[in-house]
Amino acid sequence: MFHTDIFEFTSTSIGQYIPLFTRVYGEELPLKMILTFKDFDVNFGRYDTPLNLEYTTDVTIMTGDKELFSDEIRMISSALVNI
Repeated sequence: MFHTDIFEFTSTSIGQYIPLFTRVYGEELPLKMILTFKDFDVNFGRYDTPLNLEYTTDVTIMTGDKELFSDEIRMISSALVNI
């Protein structure tokens, strides 16, 4: 859906943060990240915020059609809403 050429996403660029990628896959391997969202729970007036979203983010890192890494991260976002 969204695509950018501004940021080069390779094993070297992510290796700064997760060194396993450069150690295992070498330098400059082109990567692709897929983010999906699921299990949304919308709450109003919870945790002292007007709007609270709880959801799961699925993160998958691939090269070509080969999946290298996948994980689920539970997320909580809140917002102040003025009407």
